[in-house]
Amino acid sequence: MAIIAKSDIVCIVAFDAGAAAQIANYIVNFPNKIFFSLGGPAIEIFDNLLKDLENISLEEAIRVSDIVICGTGWQSDCEWECIKLCKRLKKPVIACIDHWDNYRARFIRNGSQFLPDEIWVFDEYARELAEEKFPSINVVQKTNYYLIEQVNQIKQKEDQKSVDCESILYLLEPIRELWNQPFAGEFEALDVFINNLALISLDEKIEILLKPHPTDIKGKYDDWLLKHQDLSISITTASLSEAIAHSTVVVGCRTYAMVVALHAGRTVYSSIPADV
Repeated sequence: MAIIAKSDIVCIVAFDAGAAAQIANYIVNFPNKIFFSLGGPAIEIFDNLLKDLENISLEEAIRVSDIVICGTGWQSDCEWECIKLCKRLKKPVIACIDHWDNYRARFIRNGSQFLPDEIWVFDEYARELAEEKFPSINVVQKTNYYLIEQVNQIKQKEDQKSVDCESILYLLEPIRELWNQPFAGEFEALDVFINNLALISLDEKIEILLKPHPTDIKGKYDDWLLKHQDLSISITTASLSEAIAHSTVVVGCRTYAMVVALHAGRTVYSSIPADV
């Protein structure tokens, strides 16, 4: 088991939003000196919690640290490269898994697998899955401070909202599979949602808000929105907690934000094609 002493210098490596949010909220009160090597959505997530952090190169951050904590994303190779480099430099590395799928694939690139010394998860289901997939690696379930903080923020913001119609929040996320269409699965999921809207609500006055994923490029859903101008649908730039606080119903595919909505007491639907 990896034990982090107060005197240890810690390296944090993250790119994808999911693990970054979990790690950032977990280490926010760490007494240790911390070096960061961040990319992608992780930069903004850590900046919002930890002001004036210094972001340095991956190799430099690992070399000056005693122990490494990293994410396990699929949208870049930086976290996989981190584990690979830790193995070469003989630095203990902890990998954080923030979801419940593709566990093995997180540690494999081009047929090469590098496994961490310890795995951190943040709920009992993830712990059971990780223990099954990696029986030779120590798996530790950590307190989910990210979930606790998000639910607290939602509860605070609920008192400030004024709703004059039913508000449905759709949580967008990139889907790697094409599923049944020649275009990305996230668009097929949106069509499933719209085609089954009557199963969610019979209210004639409905406001639908689409919340983009942190990795979505601006304008990604503009063409889709043009095809549905008959409905009251718009993109929201609100934070996750603000968007959920404003909503009465939440819809998504399998994003972790759906778990946040459930814990905040929302009715949550999964919009995935039936034959997937």
